[in-house]
Amino acid sequence: MNDSWSDTLIEQTRSALQTPPLTLDGDLCLKNSKGNFGQIGLSDLITRTIRVTDRRSGETHLYESVDELIAAGWVVD
Repeated sequence: MNDSWSDTLIEQTRSALQTPPLTLDGDLCLKNSKGNFGQIGLSDLITRTIRVTDRRSGETHLYESVDELIAAGWVVD
């Protein structure tokens, strides 16, 4: 697990990926412990694909599970 985020924020991340929040664009915004910001698109949320796109570089990262996503330092923003 990642030690830089609170247990509450980690649980909010788990919850958001189980029942995505409603946002204007449908994307789920994330932040990373390394200072990066990313998002998971609506189509990926619908199919339960955990694919994070870095907002700055456009690079994508695919995770097998929520645990793997959190271990990589990502949480909801």
